[in-house]
Amino acid sequence: MKILSDSKSKLYHYLYGNGMPSIKLFKSARFLDPNQFKNLTQDIAEYSVHIKGLEECQEDWIIYCNIVKECSLCDNVVDFWNVNKKRLRKLYKIAEWLLYFTTNIAECERSISKYNNILTEIRKGFTHTSIINLNFVNFNKKSEFKK
Repeated sequence: MKILSDSKSKLYHYLYGNGMPSIKLFKSARFLDPNQFKNLTQDIAEYSVHIKGLEECQEDWIIYCNIVKECSLCDNVVDFWNVNKKRLRKLYKIAEWLLYFTTNIAECERSISKYNNILTEIRKGFTHTSIINLNFVNFNKKSEFKK
């Protein structure tokens, strides 16, 4: 059926053809799940390309790799990070942000698209706080100004 064929091609483009604005971020964030990390590359440089600040977590990364090697299957990813937040302080801050990043609502999809417009090559230096503040201003402004 043509309808299903079109849907299949759109879904393929969305998931594998970088049609989703933040697909690279989400694919990189898979390392946060210890169960998946065991089967992924353990080279921090692979993930640092798409996750800002990760390159500063070298010490935590080594500890994380060792923890994952020693642990059995993890039932709850959030519990894993809460248990290890004192041992992996820098990495925990990144995990906390990415794990609680809502990804299943339309407003979030729109904000990700806006981030791609905001975070151009000349604006890569935004701090985490600057992005939060800019997001707050952007989503709380009125669409129409009353005179």
